[in-house]
Amino acid sequence: MDDVKFRKFSISKTIILLLVLFLFFISYISKSFQLLLISITSFLLLGFYFKQIKKNFLLILLSISLVLTFIELVLFFMNTQFNFFKKNDFFMKNIKYEKTFLGYQPKYGKHNHLIISNGKTLLNAVYTIGKDGFRVTPKISEKNYTKNINFFGGSDLFGWGLNDDETLPYFLQNNEENWKVKNYAINGYGVQQMLAQIEKNPKILEDINILVTSNGHIHRSSCKIDYTFGTPKYVIDDSNNLKRDGYCGNLFLTKIQLPKIFGSIVNRSEIKKLFDKL
Repeated sequence: MDDVKFRKFSISKTIILLLVLFLFFISYISKSFQLLLISITSFLLLGFYFKQIKKNFLLILLSISLVLTFIELVLFFMNTQFNFFKKNDFFMKNIKYEKTFLGYQPKYGKHNHLIISNGKTLLNAVYTIGKDGFRVTPKISEKNYTKNINFFGGSDLFGWGLNDDETLPYFLQNNEENWKVKNYAINGYGVQQMLAQIEKNPKILEDINILVTSNGHIHRSSCKIDYTFGTPKYVIDDSNNLKRDGYCGNLFLTKIQLPKIFGSIVNRSEIKKLFDKL
């Protein structure tokens, strides 16, 4: 190969590589598992430009990637409804989360939860989050507390869509002014978060501890919902004992949590959603 042909060949490889990297970047920004598979398939195609790579092995990987990509795209378009003529509603949810040992918690400060549809405000609530990552229950008075009560649960107890002075823990504290109420509930939480908290710090248990759960929380504890990625995982062993088994969606890793972005992309896999329903 002369210098001119070699230079053109190198330029073409560089351009293709940049396009592949751009696809990876777009899949990361859009959190699209389908685009990620297309990026991987394109990357494998790039491998045929290199003589050092065994083509038979590469062909096997490419075939698997193409099949998975095809299935993902078919399922995606089957399960996604597109209406290009429908006017899009405006929706803004200004709530920021951070990764913790419980999976996720709202960041410290005030968060505005706002939903506007067709110019009409459907919801406009403010959540105050303490430095510990849990919702603040406003004090009714400066009386000395004689009892401490904890609430554990999901969005109902958290007060999703309600202001700080509209939640169930607030009304209980308003009714029982001598009780100090702590709200450990967060939207999307289940029994596993309560157990993980107690295991890490048994001293959080107070005079009264209430867990509010329902049948709808079963999929959270069994890691069958996409937003459970990175949350505490528990299993029942052969001796029928409950034991900690790492984190939901964490593959074979049990000691560390994978980055949240990993779960955000993988949980958008249509194939995974199909298996989660089994």
